[in-house]
Amino acid sequence: MLPSLKRLTSVQAMMQRGVAAAADLFHIIDMPGEIDTGRHEATRCRGELELREVVLRYPGQARPALDGISLHCAPGTVTALVGRSGSGKSSLASLIPRFYEPDSGSILLDGVPLHEWTLHSLRSQIAWVGQQLVLFNDSIAHNIAFGGLAGATEQQIEAAADAANAMEFIRQLPEGLGSQTGEGGALLSGGQRQRIAIARALVLNPKVLVLDEPVSALDVSIQAQILNLLGDLQEKHGLTYIFISHDLKVVQHVADEVMIMYLGKPVEKGSAEEVF
Repeated sequence: MLPSLKRLTSVQAMMQRGVAAAADLFHIIDMPGEIDTGRHEATRCRGELELREVVLRYPGQARPALDGISLHCAPGTVTALVGRSGSGKSSLASLIPRFYEPDSGSILLDGVPLHEWTLHSLRSQIAWVGQQLVLFNDSIAHNIAFGGLAGATEQQIEAAADAANAMEFIRQLPEGLGSQTGEGGALLSGGQRQRIAIARALVLNPKVLVLDEPVSALDVSIQAQILNLLGDLQEKHGLTYIFISHDLKVVQHVADEVMIMYLGKPVEKGSAEEVF
């Protein structure tokens, strides 16, 4: 009886966690849908991004997250956003796929304001590779193509994995693309997980690729491999990169343009040669 009585003492805590989780879930379900009044569509954009005096303020915050940001990203170039945590780098990148709307200013893709694009067309041009990777306890193939990309063919998945240099290690696994990744990718190394994330982005066939601290959690040798891979992809596919980093050394040899940010404002901006 004693073990059962001990378990009873944890029931209240479990119930409270369940209630809190349910409150968060229903809050998301009850949120209004995203505003999508745009009419502009394109199957393939050029990848030219421009921000004009953009200001973003989160509700309840006295200081704006972004304050008067102007930036031009030419097609096929790497623009690095550098700064310490809280400088507004990720907030700026989140505006590009319209996860947030700026309070003032405008953002244009190929000369067309973002609000004039349909959300589906806009987001089909943009892929995101972040520092915190979400890998499901499933096959590598299902982790590369899931959700809206679940209809991708095996040939498309393999092509994306090959472009991300992931097939190099996938072919050595017993079941190839059908091999399991484990919970959170536990059966893969850090570099392998990052290649899976890049392959996932490439299945979308994007023109704009947002890289949010993609190598910060990797050791130096793996960092160099991933950066070389990203450079090869840019040359082959002409992708426009938004590269977010807190370390100038990481972007020194890959960036065409650099903007150093502090507390939501640009403190230095120019070509890589000018900044370094």
